[in-house]
Amino acid sequence: MSTALARNEKVKSLVFANQAQHKAMLPPDQQAQVTGWLSSAYAALSKDPNLAQAAMTAPETFINAMNDAAQHGLRPGTTEYYLTPRKNKGRMEVLGIIGYQGHIEQMYRSGKVRSVIVEAVHENDSFSWNPGEMEKPSFLPAGGGDGTSWFSGKKDRGDLVGAFAYAIMADGGISNVVIVDADRIAAAKDASAGSHSQYSPWQKHPKSMYLKTAAHDLAKWVPTSAVDLREKAQATVGNQAAVANMNHAGQVLASHSEPEPQEVLEPEFVEEIKAEEGPEQGTGELAAESQLNEIRKRYAKQGYENDGQIASDLEAAFNQQGLNMQTLTREQADQVLANLAA
Repeated sequence: MSTALARNEKVKSLVFANQAQHKAMLPPDQQAQVTGWLSSAYAALSKDPNLAQAAMTAPETFINAMNDAAQHGLRPGTTEYYLTPRKNKGRMEVLGIIGYQGHIEQMYRSGKVRSVIVEAVHENDSFSWNPGEMEKPSFLPAGGGDGTSWFSGKKDRGDLVGAFAYAIMADGGISNVVIVDADRIAAAKDASAGSHSQYSPWQKHPKSMYLKTAAHDLAKWVPTSAVDLREKAQATVGNQAAVANMNHAGQVLASHSEPEPQEVLEPEFVEEIKAEEGPEQGTGELAAESQLNEIRKRYAKQGYENDGQIASDLEAAFNQQGLNMQTLTREQADQVLANLAA
């Protein structure tokens, strides 16, 4: 057995050794998906030798991070929950950090949030915010006003200067607007252990950490939940609407529930490898937006140049498999990603 293969076997053994414990700590609605949840961590360790070394050198820190991710109901090794290596007194350890997608996912799970908007602001962008006069900020990236500016690079937009975030609630109201300036970023860095380490996401993915800080601050102002309450919340809204729409003959009129919230941000999603322990029972839960975005990203990497082409090829591929992007479950998405990675 090669050295690399032997290391991967040790990593896999470490990740799945505490499966029963992690399953018990996950929210009830995610426990049946524990194999896929652990596969996210396995993929992250397989992809990053420094992270794998830290996990095997200090397994207790890896287990602590996994426990924390489980309690929050977030997938470890993704932008929902970062697994990062760091040195503590010369010893490699694992530090778990809730990512911006993790904060956003928990807001959506509350069932009380329709949309979450989190944007990074660069020095040349157009940004205006007056709390006394405006309901939400006015924002447009530098590089043109015809919509193409959203695709501008650092050359046009300049250096990062901050971020902002707000939520549109289920009833249409706007939450508090959170502004993250240079002082707030400095404070967040100082409060983050190992932020100056070469392994820290602050050094490797600074824009993601600006977004994470804004999402973290927004979470103080909007409802969050580790358990997915969206279906329950929509049922409650539907019942209330049905009662309100009852006609004079005592018949209930058809009511229309709010559409499923769509995530605003494009996440970076690490490759998810299906564990070899055998298939887990399907729950029927719809695929996470991060899974769907990763599927689109992988099709794009195969040479498709525009969103229309990607959408067309996705639809054709899914139709051939009897699948639909709108009704794809988490388990089906895991299998599609595995097939694309093969």
